Amino acid sequence: MEWNVSYSVGDANLDNDHKSIVDLINRFDYAFSVEAEDGMLAYVLDELIEFTGHHFAREETYMHAIGYPNLAFEDHQAEHESLQTQLDEFYERFHAGDTELAEDISEFLGNWLRDHILGTDMRYKSFADKASD
Repeated sequence: MEWNVSYSVGDANLDNDHKSIVDLINRFDYAFSVEAEDGMLAYVLDELIEFTGHHFAREETYMHAIGYPNLAFEDHQAEHESLQTQLDEFYERFHAGDTELAEDISEFLGNWLRDHILGTDMRYKSFADKASD
């Protein structure tokens, strides 16, 4: 997966977060593709889960700062909570020894990030763009 300008949400900090998440997903994919030790996959997955949680907090703070409507914010936050729940489930299963799950995790993460940025995140970008006009 490559970050490209179509993923830009118009805020440098959030764009940098998204680039970091893409990098972490790519590191996970690489570790999986070269059949790295499960410990390496677990390490990258742990990093990804931790970073994603911090990113969600920054993104939600940004949405409040731009006056993003409450209902839209709540929907966006619910998506974050849903992903965090899914990541926590992956974490538990992977650390319990279900290492065959790595391919599913890899596919899920790439699809989710692309869909979330190009769909849900673009809504607050559009709102911020209109508010600044």
